[in-house]
Amino acid sequence: MIRLILLACLIPAFAFAETQIALNWKAEPQFGGFYQAYLNKELPFKIIEGGSGTPTIQMLSFGKVDYAVVSAEEILISNAKNPKKPVVAVFAVFQTNPQVWITKKDRNLKNIGEVLAQPGIVSAQAGLTYAQFLKAKYPDQKAKWVPYTGGITGLLKEKNYTQQGFLTSEPLLAEKQGVQVSSFLIADEGFNPYTTVVAVRKVDLEKKKDEIQKVIQAVKKGWQDYLKNPKAANEHMALINKSMDSATFEKSAEAQKSLIETKEITTDKLGTMTEERWKTLIQTLVDLKVLKKPLEAKDQFSNL
Repeated sequence: MIRLILLACLIPAFAFAETQIALNWKAEPQFGGFYQAYLNKELPFKIIEGGSGTPTIQMLSFGKVDYAVVSAEEILISNAKNPKKPVVAVFAVFQTNPQVWITKKDRNLKNIGEVLAQPGIVSAQAGLTYAQFLKAKYPDQKAKWVPYTGGITGLLKEKNYTQQGFLTSEPLLAEKQGVQVSSFLIADEGFNPYTTVVAVRKVDLEKKKDEIQKVIQAVKKGWQDYLKNPKAANEHMALINKSMDSATFEKSAEAQKSLIETKEITTDKLGTMTEERWKTLIQTLVDLKVLKKPLEAKDQFSNL
């Protein structure tokens, strides 16, 4: 009996199964805080690396994983299409969306409006929500849209060429190739959804909120540590993603800091979201006819 009592004392009051977080892209600094959380070993973590087209929102909605990294608009679109399988945002890494358009600096263009007003090529995915937003905002365009095929080959070869990218990735790749570029944040045009968002199923949030809260606290701590010193997580990610060198890992981590920590979202408030931001995004998607009708903003997120 005494042995059983002692054994019971050694069992934690709140035991966790392995925490699986599905990423929507490869191991890069935009996910650095998750890998730092893994290295911190506060929870049994498993990170599932993604790639182009990884359907993390569907993986989450249909119960393949318990935690997934998605974008805010993906949550809204999913909840509109699958109202019986709602998902909820519980942590938003990027307060300023890192999606950009990049073009050669010697074109002397100042913003996306000027890009679209000039003859040239814009390489971007037409299906992206922000593409619809920009086409609506700038109806009179001289630029020609073509499908985005990945990489920066077109940018390197063509003169009047603009392409989509992430502030933390493609501009650095161009710089590495000796090409000076101008980077224009989509967020500066008025379309700024939260991204690199950790989401869970609403039913799980209701049934095991304490567990999810502990996971999110571990993620938050991981991001706090990574922003202070990204070296360990960068070295770990470099073992997984061999296409990015150490210098680019370092520059990428530095480039994203101001997009994650803002005047409103300081280190102690990392990941938090506001109802006003969600309302704005919902209304934008309704205006673009991406959503047929508004969703309730407060039901789309939870600051744990």
